[in-house]
Amino acid sequence: MAQMLRLYCERLENVNFGCVKAPQIESRKRLNIALIFRRLRDSILGSFHAAQNSHFQAARSIIFTLFFCTQSLFATDLLSHHAQLLKVTSESWDAVQGQVQRFERTTPDDAWVPVGETMPSVLGKEGMAWGIGLVSLAETSAPSKVEGDRKAPAGLFALGPAFGFEPASYRLDYVELNTSIEAVDDPLSPYYNTLVDTRVIPRSWTSAEKMGEQPLYVLGLVVQHNWPNPEVGKGSAIFLHVWRNSQSGTFGCTALKKEDLETLLNWLDKEKHPVLLQLPQPVYAELRPLYGFP
Repeated sequence: MAQMLRLYCERLENVNFGCVKAPQIESRKRLNIALIFRRLRDSILGSFHAAQNSHFQAARSIIFTLFFCTQSLFATDLLSHHAQLLKVTSESWDAVQGQVQRFERTTPDDAWVPVGETMPSVLGKEGMAWGIGLVSLAETSAPSKVEGDRKAPAGLFALGPAFGFEPASYRLDYVELNTSIEAVDDPLSPYYNTLVDTRVIPRSWTSAEKMGEQPLYVLGLVVQHNWPNPEVGKGSAIFLHVWRNSQSGTFGCTALKKEDLETLLNWLDKEKHPVLLQLPQPVYAELRPLYGFP
């Protein structure tokens, strides 16, 4: 049995994907695939030695490992359609301060190149929790975000539209705020986690942020957490916006100095499908080799 497993794992390391053979896959993906299958091989063989001939325990371990490795394999390509990325990292899940770094590239085969200097930011008053983004990165025991937890969402998120008090011309969709624009945070409303214009949509919610009356929303950008099909109670109205100061956390958003936010908005381009990657630094370091993060 052990010999059969060894042969199987050796074949996994030399696997071809349809008509695309391993030498034709770019170097970064080959490294990720090799890492994943070595992990699979070591875990399968290790589980049989540790199980002490308990076939049930060994089979359960193999099934779990196959699931994890399959998820990781497909995740290695999750940034292929994106040419701009904002990385926000903090020291820990509970940290309020973070650092923002811009990255860009021309083609999926290119390495990510940092743009400009890092920018200071503040996160939720209670740090971060796993959010609902483009893919699930939640591979640790950290909590998941819920409405009112005062935690910024961790994960990978699409961005836009931008918004502000004055007319603007960015390479992003833009919403000029007024007293009629509200961000609905009532979990029982069909418009939960949506920006609505009350001149057009009849009010069917009991709680919302009046965007045009919040000074910190003089300039901002929607983070597409828990969107476009929001799960009830999983968090709403998540933005990049202007901070109060460098020490004051938010109710779940990521905030920066106004001039830094202006720099970001002038740089971002809808055609480059920008994303926000927001994680505690230790988690980012753990996931980086598996997912090809910059």
